[in-house]
Amino acid sequence: MMSKKIVIAKVLTSHGVKGFVKLESYMEKPKDIFNYSNVLYDKHNKQFKIKFIGTIKPNVFITQIDGISSPEVAKSWRNTELYIDINLLPKIDDEFYYNELIGMEVISSNNNSRGKIIGIDDYGAGTVVEIKWQNEKMPEVLPFTEDYFKEINVEKGYIIVERPEYF
Repeated sequence: MMSKKIVIAKVLTSHGVKGFVKLESYMEKPKDIFNYSNVLYDKHNKQFKIKFIGTIKPNVFITQIDGISSPEVAKSWRNTELYIDINLLPKIDDEFYYNELIGMEVISSNNNSRGKIIGIDDYGAGTVVEIKWQNEKMPEVLPFTEDYFKEINVEKGYIIVERPEYF
C-alpha cells in the first residue's frame, strides 16, 4: 500500500491486436516511466507491471500491461492513470511536485477566505490551479504565478493566495 501516490502516466488508448496500449508519460524525462515499471498502481491501488514495446512520440509509448493480450481488454484501460508511491521519486530541494499541493489548505492573503486545492492543470499556456473556497459553490481557477501564489509551505501544509478583485 502506498503512503501518498502521484500520477506519472496515463493510458491513452489501445494499440493493435496484441493488447498493447499507448501510454503518455508525465515524467520530466519521459522514458523514466520504465524505471518504475514494476511498482505501478491504478487508482484502486491494484499493482501491475508494464513493458516497453516502442515509441510514438517523445512522451508517448507503445506498452504492454502485464496479463493483457487482447485489444478488447486493452480498450478497457483507456484513460487509466498510473501511480507510484511519491517516496520513490528523487527528493528535490526547495521545490515540490504539483501533486503534493492537491488537497492542501489555501488561505487568502487578507485571511478572509479558506479553501483547498482540488486540481492543477497545464493546457500549454501555463499551469493553472483550481481552488475550492469554503462557502463558495464554484471553484476558482488561477494562474500558477507569484502574482497570486505568495507563499507555498509544503512542510506545514498551507498556501497563501492573493485573490484577484473581480468587478
